Amino acid sequence: MMKLMRFVLALCVVFLLNATAFAADAIRIGAVVSATGIASFIGDPEVKALQTYAQKVNPLGGVLGQKLEVVPYGDAGEAVKHRTLTSRLVDQNGVVAAIGGSTTVRTLAMVPFIEAADVLGMLMREQYLKTVGSCGATVVAEQSYGVSDVDMTPQRLRVRGTPGVQAIRNTSGVGDTVITRNRAQLGIEKSLFYMTHASASKSYIQVAGMVAEGVQPPVSVLLVGSKLPAGDPQRPVVLGYVGKIAKTAKQPVNAFSGSAYDALMMTAWATERVGGTDSARIRDALEQTKGFVGTAGVVTMSERDHLGFAEEAFRVVEVRSGDWTLVD
Repeated sequence: MMKLMRFVLALCVVFLLNATAFAADAIRIGAVVSATGIASFIGDPEVKALQTYAQKVNPLGGVLGQKLEVVPYGDAGEAVKHRTLTSRLVDQNGVVAAIGGSTTVRTLAMVPFIEAADVLGMLMREQYLKTVGSCGATVVAEQSYGVSDVDMTPQRLRVRGTPGVQAIRNTSGVGDTVITRNRAQLGIEKSLFYMTHASASKSYIQVAGMVAEGVQPPVSVLLVGSKLPAGDPQRPVVLGYVGKIAKTAKQPVNAFSGSAYDALMMTAWATERVGGTDSARIRDALEQTKGFVGTAGVVTMSERDHLGFAEEAFRVVEVRSGDWTLVD
């Protein structure tokens, strides 16, 4: 396996820091997020989470006795900018790792600057088809749309009335609310309608309004932390994060901001364990993560598993009375 000179993170960890005096230089972790543009509901909370927790870590001694500095860039939701800014992080800013991106397309745009390897995996559509087949189910209808489309009525009409159909959608941004509203306008809101975790934001519910009722996505427990049982290992981590972000960033949390927090904590912990800033060794330390509790799940990685948590990390929720509710 090719070793990463830098590491693009979508995982999570919590680590402990020693309270020591800062050395002269800072340890820099870069990020390229969509703080503005179509995916700003993802990227803006992400950058605020990164800045909030860098400020929390530093009074405790930082990382290896050095100040932890987050170097964030905004790509305005454009993949071309993402590539340029990632190159700048690598070539000019001296980061030991890079966190990103806010969406799958932007993350894949980072890859050529992160490693000299080929494709990292299947796109979500391909994974859907593979999973459906393994479950003995059949895809009876398939439609696509652009992320900036303002009306998906034609696509919805083509699948309306299809026997046994259960709607599943992917992408993020404007399309979330548009397709949800079209569903109600066509009178098919009673059909089962599953979304991806890309819709796991309170802003989705607020914008879609009542037509979001009954929609079901799989989400991390960050959105339902207060409803977890007292013995759940993620409960104290999630509630602590929610309280911190609500107080400092003054905005509701979403799963994406939690992922940014997890990535930052995991990278800082790996740097501590390595005892230096060699990127290849940090990458190896991340791959050896075992049993760390973050907002997205309990992470145990390996050479073959860079996701790090099982299906149980995701919980199916449903929009009920304007909020996320765990589905039994």
